[in-house]
Amino acid sequence: MRLINLGFHTHSVVELILTRGQNLVVSVDGSRFAIDKHIAEFIQVEPLA
Repeated sequence: MRLINLGFHTHSVVELILTRGQNLVVSVDGSRFAIDKHIAEFIQVEPLA
């Protein structure tokens, strides 16, 4: 999956870890981030082939 707009590599591994309140906790290449659900709607991700 890609998180290009956040400055990650185009072939980053993105995993949803959990949903907590209004936040999504995701792992990007092993680093964890909390992203507000409303902001997450604007992030484009695509599955890698």
